[in-house]
Amino acid sequence: MSYENLTPIATSVGIGGITGFLLGYFMRKIIKIILFALGGILALLMYLQYQGLITVNMAKVQSYTDALVNTLLSNSGEAWNHILPSGAANVGIPLTSSMAVGFTAVVVKTLNDCL
Repeated sequence: MSYENLTPIATSVGIGGITGFLLGYFMRKIIKIILFALGGILALLMYLQYQGLITVNMAKVQSYTDALVNTLLSNSGEAWNHILPSGAANVGIPLTSSMAVGFTAVVVKTLNDCL
């Protein structure tokens, strides 16, 4: 194999890896912001309930969140069909696989930080 044959593959792998890493980093920051906001809302509700200003029907909250999680889990495979464009299958194995590796590296680091 000559150098000219390896250049497009190396470029695709490099760009895919960097893109996957940046995408994972972005998702990590967005998820932290969302969880921070949800925690603040939950803390506010708990405080207001403790003060006797509101009452929270926890059974209804539980049934609502269960239904939401079940809906998200059952439609997770179909959601990607709407997000990805139809030409995404032609992107190529080096780009998509290196993107997945970069994204996975950030996700694994996030999980290690949480534990």
